[in-house]
Amino acid sequence: MSLIVQTTDFTGRYEIAQNAYNTSALQSFIDTYEEKYLIDLLGVDLFNLFKANVTNYVPTSTPYTTIFNPIRQDWNGCILESSGIKNMLLGFIYFEFCRSNSVKNTISGFATNNVENSTTPDFSNSQIYTVYNLSIKNYRVIQQYILNNSVSFTLFNGQMKSYNSVFV
Repeated sequence: MSLIVQTTDFTGRYEIAQNAYNTSALQSFIDTYEEKYLIDLLGVDLFNLFKANVTNYVPTSTPYTTIFNPIRQDWNGCILESSGIKNMLLGFIYFEFCRSNSVKNTISGFATNNVENSTTPDFSNSQIYTVYNLSIKNYRVIQQYILNNSVSFTLFNGQMKSYNSVFV
């Protein structure tokens, strides 16, 4: 069961066409990657506190609501701006789902879609890396906010992540 993200959240920038065949697969990706990315972001101990504070897909008290919601803050002459944990997770899950679904493992081996009216572009012509890198930006801003407010987040042990492309 998902903690924050639901299959119905994948609209707009993170739109994933869903039908009777792939919605359960998308839910499986949410179940697999949501906690993984949150643990990477916060560390195990802080994640467990965050998770215990979530009710109906949102945290209920500070300091968790401050990192869940969008962040806009001046820091040492820079502007820290994040669209929040939910958008960060949507981007990461979108990336994992789209990357995984480009090639299917079928009974006759690995296959890609081949249709008459269109061609499947490679990932360099899609928004998949843009979405991933936007999530990395949000991830880094949230971690910087936590470090700037370390008194409220003493159990923080998040892991650093890098952008996916040199063309950021």
